[in-house]
Amino acid sequence: LFASLPLQICRTARQEDAAEFLQSLLCLFDGGRKFMETRPFEGIVGQTLKCSMCGLECLRAELFNVLDVPCVDGDITQCLAALSSVEMLEGYRCDSCRNVNCTRRTQEIVRWPKILLLHVLRRSGLWSKDSRRIALPPALPNSRYRLKAVVEHIGGFGGGHYVCHKMHNGRWYRLSDGDCEDSTVEDRERGSIVLYEQAV
Repeated sequence: LFASLPLQICRTARQEDAAEFLQSLLCLFDGGRKFMETRPFEGIVGQTLKCSMCGLECLRAELFNVLDVPCVDGDITQCLAALSSVEMLEGYRCDSCRNVNCTRRTQEIVRWPKILLLHVLRRSGLWSKDSRRIALPPALPNSRYRLKAVVEHIGGFGGGHYVCHKMHNGRWYRLSDGDCEDSTVEDRERGSIVLYEQAV
């Protein structure tokens, strides 16, 4: 599978954000590959925009492969729940009354993908990283999603290293370059990309 990727995407010396690299990789695979016909990573987020001045309400739907979720206290389900909280859109102009900063947005997942990729937004301020631990339940409540892998960033925004934590035969492993060792819950809970897959 990876042998068919263009050489420039496989360079190890290239500086990449893990979420950007993952998005690029998914776009490459979407070029007619057999396993992408079912689009296992693709979901739909529904957005409701409502103007508090004139009451205009707009509904939008956006496809996603990787879903950005805010980093909040608690577990990953609270990060997902924060998507549906009301957000005031700064600088947004209402299409009807033309007022600025009066539109609120709420979001919810309206079609869940087979493989759910969550990108935890760990940026805190301009150059700092939010390293708080977020609990990752082995299964998402009221669903068939099971935790399969986590990507953790070690370092800060100026640089660092990515490692993968992968479940295999009921045991968690930490994969870093050529090294493979047991994974810890603490390291997984500082992950920036979380993969849940629907059980068959």
